[in-house]
Amino acid sequence: MADNLETQFHNLLLVVLDDIRYETINGIYQLSNGELKPRDDTNNIINNVGTYIKYITKKLNIYKNTECIVDYVALYDAFRRYSRDVWGYKRMNFLVSKMSEISGAVVKNHVKDELKTAGLKVVSDNPYLERKCAYLLYWLCKTRPFHLQYKNANIEEFHETYALYNEMISFMFITHILEVNGSKINMKKEAFNDIIRDIHYRLMGRTSLELLLTALVNQK
Repeated sequence: MADNLETQFHNLLLVVLDDIRYETINGIYQLSNGELKPRDDTNNIINNVGTYIKYITKKLNIYKNTECIVDYVALYDAFRRYSRDVWGYKRMNFLVSKMSEISGAVVKNHVKDELKTAGLKVVSDNPYLERKCAYLLYWLCKTRPFHLQYKNANIEEFHETYALYNEMISFMFITHILEVNGSKINMKKEAFNDIIRDIHYRLMGRTSLELLLTALVNQK
């Protein structure tokens, strides 16, 4: 059972940076009646992310007497906004390329709709790993979908480790994605704690997070 769970989580970490809103085959978007075909497994992916976050929280000794609570609406919103930022350009580019194959009016209207939601923050059909991770981390920190519920805790037990939980668990999630994709990250505890505080208190932007993750991946 444990092996099956680990395999499930390993596979999740490999695909979670993909566009979870629309269906692709070998990286190519699929059309249905002239529009991008929505994925039918989006809810399942979101639920699996929540399960993974709860799983790694239980393995951390610092969170005794607590239970991880996932706000799935906020979690979906993080992935929706991530999808817009990272994959909006590729989606729009694909629709424009299909204008000659399907009704021009249908595609034109759909491209207009796509433009309204596409942030075009990333002008690339294939963003590199650290950039995708930075954008997802940014939205996880903005929407704050991960919380702790205390069991028999008193005020003396509350400290910064708990206050920074969403940022810490989101950062761990992102570093796990990087590692599963082949990156090697070695951080001292002090450096890890400093990063979490910076993410929480400084409200780091997408570019800053991208530079941070790139530096971590390229460290000697």
